[in-house]
Amino acid sequence: MDAFSGIDGPVNNVGIAGPIAPIEKVDREEWVCTIAVNAIGPFLIAKHVAPRLRGRDRTCVAIFFSISRKRPLTSIRKNTPVT
Repeated sequence: MDAFSGIDGPVNNVGIAGPIAPIEKVDREEWVCTIAVNAIGPFLIAKHVAPRLRGRDRTCVAIFFSISRKRPLTSIRKNTPVT
């Protein structure tokens, strides 16, 4: 970051779908992995970049979640219940 005179803010584009199954069939470890990637990952990025952002005039942390590019949910349509 120092080579580019600092950072204005990270853009974190993250997201995995995780298990798609009835809740009683979801494996706990798969769910924990999903939470780690989708929630804990962005938290850690924001936490570690925050000291470099503090005191700057203009900063922003952008976090996007989407898995649609890798695995579109084609079975989900407007007003159609998911089974």
